[in-house]
Amino acid sequence: MTEKSSLEQLLQENEYLRAEVAYLKKLRALRQSKEQ
Repeated sequence: MTEKSSLEQLLQENEYLRAEVAYLKKLRALRQSKEQ
């Protein structure tokens, strides 16, 4: 494995995790607005 490909893989993973976090935040906000 080259350094470049592992770096690209990390960046891709980071992007995925950020999208997941954003999604979970939206879900939590939706749930909170329903409870109020």
